[in-house]
Amino acid sequence: MENTPNPTPVTNEMPVAPVVPVAPMPAPAPEMKKKNQSWGTLIVIFLILAVVVIGAFYAWGERVAQQPVPVDTELPS
Repeated sequence: MENTPNPTPVTNEMPVAPVVPVAPMPAPAPEMKKKNQSWGTLIVIFLILAVVVIGAFYAWGERVAQQPVPVDTELPS
């Protein structure tokens, strides 16, 4: 091989990446207050429980209405 000089200069510096401007981060969206959210959750739970209880009483009433009432066949003397 011949001793030909290298056309690129040799430096000990690290290559620098091009600087790209960073867009500012948008402000975070305001979150719902925990207090308001908990009231809504409690109201929904209460309504669901109320519907279940009303349905249970309705079904119990239907079952009681279908059972025959015992008739006393003995006449008091």
